[in-house]
Amino acid sequence: MITDRAPKHVEHFALVYVHMAGGTVMLVFGSAALFIGWTRRYFHLHRLCGYAYLAGGTVSAGLAAVLPLAYPHRGSITDEGISLVTLAITWLAVSAMALRAIRNRRIDTHRAWAIRSYVLTWSFVLCRLVAYVPAVSSIGGGSAIAWLSWIVPLVVCELALQWNAGSRKCDRFKRLPAAMKK
Repeated sequence: MITDRAPKHVEHFALVYVHMAGGTVMLVFGSAALFIGWTRRYFHLHRLCGYAYLAGGTVSAGLAAVLPLAYPHRGSITDEGISLVTLAITWLAVSAMALRAIRNRRIDTHRAWAIRSYVLTWSFVLCRLVAYVPAVSSIGGGSAIAWLSWIVPLVVCELALQWNAGSRKCDRFKRLPAAMKK
């Protein structure tokens, strides 16, 4: 699959390679950071994994934002390219929010932003995999699919993160006898 697309990337293959390497770092260290944060096992490595994730992600997302604009394949910037650039900028913003939250010692907020960031990391992968599905090219090049491949997972993630915020408030003190409320 990759070899048939290689001729399109000759002039900027080094950048594509760095982008892929950064993405690999994102996937490996992001999963490690989430595992460590979730289980609290090997917690002394959480910060190191988080910074490695951010470094790899910044390189990869930065190149994901630049490559479609600097090296358009069809002679002009496509809707799929704009979707990828928007995804990259969104990943950078969401990851910056996670970093900002932890720097301000807002652990719960950091956790939510880190989860959003990692969902967007896998959305890069989904967007790339969808491009290899033959049925996608038959439905108009897949511009809608490119947008949906990251917007839908982000919305589902947001619903999961916010689900309890919208649940019915439980006031345990309403059931207590008046003497115990004082």
